[in-house]
Amino acid sequence: MSDFREFIQEYDLKVVSTIVAVAVLYVMKFLANKVALRRIRSLDFTLDRKVLIAKMLNLFFLIAIIIVLLAVWGVNSSQVMLFISSTATILGVAFFAAWSILSNITASMILFFSHPMKIGSYIKVLDKDMPLEGTVKDIAFFFIKLRTDNGEDVSIPNNVILQKSISVIYKRAEDNPNADLKL
Repeated sequence: MSDFREFIQEYDLKVVSTIVAVAVLYVMKFLANKVALRRIRSLDFTLDRKVLIAKMLNLFFLIAIIIVLLAVWGVNSSQVMLFISSTATILGVAFFAAWSILSNITASMILFFSHPMKIGSYIKVLDKDMPLEGTVKDIAFFFIKLRTDNGEDVSIPNNVILQKSISVIYKRAEDNPNADLKL
Protein backbone atom coordinates (compact mmCIF):
# COMPACT_ATOMS: atom_id res chain seq x y z
CA MET A 1 0.00 0.00 0.00
CA SER A 2 2.86 2.37 0.78
CA ASP A 3 4.36 1.74 -2.68
CA PHE A 4 1.05 2.71 -4.25
CA ARG A 5 0.94 5.98 -2.28
CA GLU A 6 4.51 6.81 -3.33
CA PHE A 7 3.61 6.03 -6.94
CA ILE A 8 0.58 8.37 -6.80
CA GLN A 9 2.56 11.11 -5.04
CA GLU A 10 5.37 10.90 -7.58
CA TYR A 11 3.04 11.14 -10.55
CA ASP A 12 0.88 13.80 -8.91
CA LEU A 13 4.00 15.95 -8.59
CA LYS A 14 4.87 15.34 -12.25
CA VAL A 15 1.34 16.17 -13.42
CA VAL A 16 1.29 19.37 -11.36
CA SER A 17 4.78 20.25 -12.62
CA THR A 18 3.62 19.66 -16.20
CA ILE A 19 0.59 21.90 -15.75
CA VAL A 20 2.70 24.65 -14.15
CA ALA A 21 5.41 24.40 -16.83
CA VAL A 22 2.89 24.54 -19.69
CA ALA A 23 1.10 27.47 -18.04
CA VAL A 24 4.34 29.41 -17.54
CA LEU A 25 5.47 28.78 -21.12
CA TYR A 26 2.02 29.74 -22.41
CA VAL A 27 2.20 33.06 -20.52
CA MET A 28 5.73 33.61 -21.86
CA LYS A 29 4.47 32.86 -25.39
CA PHE A 30 1.59 35.31 -24.93
CA LEU A 31 3.96 38.04 -23.73
CA ALA A 32 6.46 37.34 -26.51
CA ASN A 33 3.67 37.54 -29.09
CA LYS A 34 2.56 40.91 -27.68
CA VAL A 35 6.12 42.27 -27.79
CA ALA A 36 6.64 40.89 -31.32
CA LEU A 37 3.32 42.35 -32.48
CA ARG A 38 4.23 45.76 -31.07
CA ARG A 39 7.62 45.57 -32.84
CA ILE A 40 6.00 44.45 -36.11
CA ARG A 41 3.58 47.37 -35.98
CA SER A 42 6.45 49.80 -35.49
CA LEU A 43 8.22 48.32 -38.54
CA ASP A 44 5.06 48.35 -40.70
CA PHE A 45 5.39 44.70 -41.78
CA THR A 46 2.82 43.20 -44.13
CA LEU A 47 0.29 40.61 -42.96
CA ASP A 48 2.32 37.80 -44.55
CA ARG A 49 5.38 38.69 -42.50
CA LYS A 50 3.29 38.93 -39.35
CA VAL A 51 1.97 35.41 -39.97
CA LEU A 52 5.48 34.07 -40.57
CA ILE A 53 6.80 35.63 -37.36
CA ALA A 54 3.86 34.15 -35.43
CA LYS A 55 4.64 30.70 -36.89
CA MET A 56 8.31 31.00 -35.92
CA LEU A 57 7.41 32.03 -32.36
CA ASN A 58 4.94 29.14 -32.09
CA LEU A 59 7.59 26.69 -33.30
CA PHE A 60 10.11 28.06 -30.79
CA PHE A 61 7.68 27.69 -27.88
CA LEU A 62 6.59 24.22 -29.02
CA ILE A 63 10.22 23.11 -28.91
CA ALA A 64 10.62 24.76 -25.49
CA ILE A 65 7.53 22.98 -24.14
CA ILE A 66 8.78 19.63 -25.42
CA ILE A 67 12.18 20.15 -23.77
CA VAL A 68 10.62 21.20 -20.46
CA LEU A 69 8.19 18.28 -20.46
CA LEU A 70 11.00 15.83 -21.17
CA ALA A 71 12.87 17.26 -18.19
CA VAL A 72 9.79 17.16 -15.92
CA TRP A 73 9.03 13.55 -16.75
CA GLY A 74 12.65 12.54 -16.24
CA VAL A 75 13.40 11.23 -19.68
CA ASN A 76 17.03 10.22 -19.93
CA SER A 77 18.88 12.91 -21.86
CA SER A 78 21.17 10.40 -23.58
CA GLN A 79 18.10 8.63 -25.02
CA VAL A 80 16.69 11.93 -26.24
CA MET A 81 20.01 12.86 -27.84
CA LEU A 82 20.20 9.44 -29.50
CA PHE A 83 16.69 9.92 -30.89
CA ILE A 84 17.45 13.46 -32.12
CA SER A 85 20.75 12.48 -33.73
CA SER A 86 19.19 9.43 -35.40
CA THR A 87 16.30 11.51 -36.70
CA ALA A 88 18.66 14.24 -37.91
CA THR A 89 20.80 11.67 -39.70
CA ILE A 90 17.80 10.14 -41.44
CA LEU A 91 16.47 13.58 -42.39
CA GLY A 92 19.92 14.70 -43.55
CA VAL A 93 20.26 11.72 -45.86
CA ALA A 94 16.66 12.05 -47.06
CA PHE A 95 16.96 15.78 -47.78
CA PHE A 96 20.42 15.71 -49.31
CA ALA A 97 19.89 17.00 -52.84
CA ALA A 98 21.03 19.78 -55.16
CA TRP A 99 18.72 22.26 -53.44
CA SER A 100 18.78 21.38 -49.79
CA ILE A 101 15.59 22.03 -47.86
CA LEU A 102 17.57 23.32 -44.91
CA SER A 103 19.39 25.85 -47.09
CA ASN A 104 16.07 27.09 -48.49
CA ILE A 105 14.61 27.55 -45.01
CA THR A 106 17.76 29.38 -43.88
CA ALA A 107 17.65 31.51 -47.03
CA SER A 108 14.00 32.38 -46.37
CA MET A 109 14.94 33.67 -42.91
CA ILE A 110 17.78 35.77 -44.35
CA LEU A 111 15.54 37.15 -47.11
CA PHE A 112 12.74 37.85 -44.65
CA PHE A 113 14.83 39.82 -42.18
CA SER A 114 17.57 41.48 -44.20
CA HIS A 115 16.67 41.76 -47.89
CA PRO A 116 15.06 44.96 -49.21
CA MET A 117 12.67 42.89 -51.36
CA LYS A 118 9.19 42.54 -49.86
CA ILE A 119 5.88 41.06 -50.98
CA GLY A 120 4.57 43.39 -53.66
CA SER A 121 8.08 44.49 -54.75
CA TYR A 122 8.87 44.45 -58.44
CA ILE A 123 12.25 42.75 -58.87
CA LYS A 124 14.63 41.78 -61.61
CA VAL A 125 16.77 38.65 -61.25
CA LEU A 126 20.07 39.59 -62.89
CA ASP A 127 21.03 36.29 -64.48
CA LYS A 128 22.62 36.18 -67.93
CA ASP A 129 21.25 32.71 -68.72
CA MET A 130 17.68 33.30 -67.61
CA PRO A 131 16.80 36.90 -66.78
CA LEU A 132 13.51 37.18 -64.95
CA GLU A 133 11.47 40.01 -63.58
CA GLY A 134 8.13 40.29 -61.89
CA THR A 135 6.17 41.18 -58.78
CA VAL A 136 6.88 39.20 -55.60
CA LYS A 137 3.62 37.47 -54.66
CA ASP A 138 4.84 35.37 -51.74
CA ILE A 139 7.97 34.61 -49.73
CA ALA A 140 7.53 31.10 -48.35
CA PHE A 141 9.96 28.81 -46.53
CA PHE A 142 11.21 27.23 -49.75
CA PHE A 143 10.31 29.47 -52.69
CA ILE A 144 9.80 33.06 -53.77
CA LYS A 145 6.72 33.29 -55.97
CA LEU A 146 6.83 35.89 -58.75
CA ARG A 147 4.18 37.01 -61.20
CA THR A 148 5.78 38.10 -64.47
CA ASP A 149 4.49 40.91 -66.67
CA ASN A 150 2.84 38.39 -69.00
CA GLY A 151 0.91 36.82 -66.08
CA GLU A 152 3.06 33.73 -65.48
CA ASP A 153 3.51 32.54 -61.91
CA VAL A 154 7.14 31.52 -61.33
CA SER A 155 8.63 29.88 -58.23
CA ILE A 156 12.31 30.44 -57.49
CA PRO A 157 14.09 28.57 -54.66
CA ASN A 158 15.14 30.93 -51.87
CA ASN A 159 18.78 29.84 -51.97
CA VAL A 160 18.90 30.78 -55.69
CA ILE A 161 17.66 34.27 -54.81
CA LEU A 162 20.55 34.62 -52.35
CA GLN A 163 23.06 33.46 -54.97
CA LYS A 164 21.85 35.78 -57.74
CA SER A 165 21.95 39.54 -57.91
CA ILE A 166 18.50 41.04 -57.46
CA SER A 167 17.49 44.53 -58.49
CA VAL A 168 14.49 45.92 -56.62
CA ILE A 169 12.82 48.23 -59.13
CA TYR A 170 10.18 49.43 -56.66
CA LYS A 171 9.29 48.20 -53.22
CA ARG A 172 5.50 47.94 -53.50
CA ALA A 173 2.97 47.81 -56.30
CA GLU A 174 1.64 51.24 -55.29
CA ASP A 175 5.10 52.72 -55.94
CA ASN A 176 5.17 51.55 -59.57
CA PRO A 177 5.48 54.68 -61.72
CA ASN A 178 4.10 52.76 -64.72
CA ALA A 179 0.99 51.46 -62.96
CA ASP A 180 -2.37 52.63 -64.19
CA LEU A 181 -4.01 54.74 -61.52
CA LYS A 182 -7.63 53.80 -60.92
CA LEU A 183 -9.91 56.29 -59.28
